[in-house]
Amino acid sequence: MKYIKDERGSVTVADMLVCTVIILSIAFTALYMLTIFPQQYTLHTQAQALAKAAEVTGGTGPEVDAVRADLEKTSPIDRVEWKASNWLDATRMKLHTPFTVTAYKVVEIRMFKPAFGESYPIKIELKATASGLTEVYYKP
Repeated sequence: MKYIKDERGSVTVADMLVCTVIILSIAFTALYMLTIFPQQYTLHTQAQALAKAAEVTGGTGPEVDAVRADLEKTSPIDRVEWKASNWLDATRMKLHTPFTVTAYKVVEIRMFKPAFGESYPIKIELKATASGLTEVYYKP
């Protein structure tokens, strides 16, 4: 029997296999990246809740800390920054003082795990900002 030894199409098959692996890796990485959006929404909701608590209580005291502890049961917050112009002391703001609360969270994304070694984590810092106006008057 005579065998046909034609290898002209072998390069095309090899190229298609390599391209398929690359495309699948990119697709799985994109799926992992889609998990960022719900976490960003949750962080934004938490920042709004902290701003509302500060509006109602007139500062960043233990009441706001209790709200933050309650919020962190579902999703932890790495750090929170407060910015306001008129502070009475370290935790209280004057009436009708505009303020801004910024919540930060670091999220880790992992690339598609290769057959060899470990996948490389990519850390992304999410930031959510909310603002408000204090509604409590403190007597001097």
